[in-house]
Amino acid sequence: MKFLIDENICLEVIEYLNAQGYDVKKVPSGIKNGEVIKLALKDKRILITSDVHFSNILMYPPHKYCGIIRLKIHPPSAKKEIAAIKRLLLKFPSFTHLNKRLLVLEETDLRIRK
Repeated sequence: MKFLIDENICLEVIEYLNAQGYDVKKVPSGIKNGEVIKLALKDKRILITSDVHFSNILMYPPHKYCGIIRLKIHPPSAKKEIAAIKRLLLKFPSFTHLNKRLLVLEETDLRIRK
C-alpha cells in the first residue's frame, strides 16, 4: 500500500509504516488541503491526516479518492496514532479494503464511509 502522510501526523508514524515495508511519502510543508488531496490522487496514495476538513464527504467524496484515513485522537501522540494504525492494518490488510473509503480512526473505534 502507498500512503501520503499529512504534515499534522507524528513523524514516528512515517517511521513505523516504512519499517513495515509500506511506500510512504510526506506532504510538503505548508501546502493547502486542495493540493494535498490532488497529490494523493495523482500518486494513487491513501491519505493519512488529522485534519477534520478531509472527513467532510461533501468537500472530499470518498469515492473519488484512493482512501482517506482521518486520525481523530486527542491528545495526539505517536504511540496512540501508531497503535490505531496497527489495529486498522490488521483489520484491513489490503488496498482494496481502504480504496474509495473515508475511515475515521479513533483510539478505540473506527467509522467507515463509502
